[in-house]
Amino acid sequence: METNSKIAQYRRTGNSGMLKLSGIVDIFEAETILALAKKSISDEKTNTIQIDLEHIEKIDISAIQILCTLKHECEKSGKVHKFVWGANKLCSGVESLGIFLTNRG
Repeated sequence: METNSKIAQYRRTGNSGMLKLSGIVDIFEAETILALAKKSISDEKTNTIQIDLEHIEKIDISAIQILCTLKHECEKSGKVHKFVWGANKLCSGVESLGIFLTNRG
């Protein structure tokens, strides 16, 4: 299963899904991101979802809210989730707002 747009992509390989965001992720992409987030949660063939944020240039609060909802829905459904920021400096900016998408140990 693959779903692609310019900014957001979802694909499943085996029992693992990956939602990949890149570029400028803002309110204009919110509908697409929300649809893909819902698709990743409802995909019964996955038990793990990886959210790749390494190639995001900018992200606004609407996209962050969707990612927070995705995290909550993964936890609620029992799906394993992992947010991957890589070397992206936006992670520290998001965390400075008190929003922690990464698993903190």
